[in-house]
Amino acid sequence: MADVRSVSAAHNKRTTQMRKAPADSQLGRGNGTSVHNMIELTNCTGKEFLARIKQEYVLDLPSVWSELCHSATSSRETGCPDLLTAAIIQAHRLRGNAGAHGCHAVGELAGQIEKSLHQIASGEQSDWTPVLRLLEEGIRLSREYA
Repeated sequence: MADVRSVSAAHNKRTTQMRKAPADSQLGRGNGTSVHNMIELTNCTGKEFLARIKQEYVLDLPSVWSELCHSATSSRETGCPDLLTAAIIQAHRLRGNAGAHGCHAVGELAGQIEKSLHQIASGEQSDWTPVLRLLEEGIRLSREYA
């Protein structure tokens, strides 16, 4: 479970650095797309465009998992329902986006996390161990894709 905590700590550091960055660097945040890459993408067509979009998405997967890990572990540590809701939303988005980009294993894993987080939120489940294991698997998987 230490890997989840280290990813969460790295997320805190990255978020602080991004807040200090100029507004231009925020453009496209969340999908790995910089202004330069967006301009390059406009020159692509068809399959090349889709391949480039997937490449950008895959490169951003570790940071997306980092954000999910941070929300989930912070919710677990603080008991804050808003953080739990944020983690559920992030897992849901990750599930859909991964599927749309052909990263089906990532999507399935995110779906399992979303289900487990819903069970925790409803009180049906109180043990976070399965969620933490799934988050660690997601970290490993996202690094493999990237």
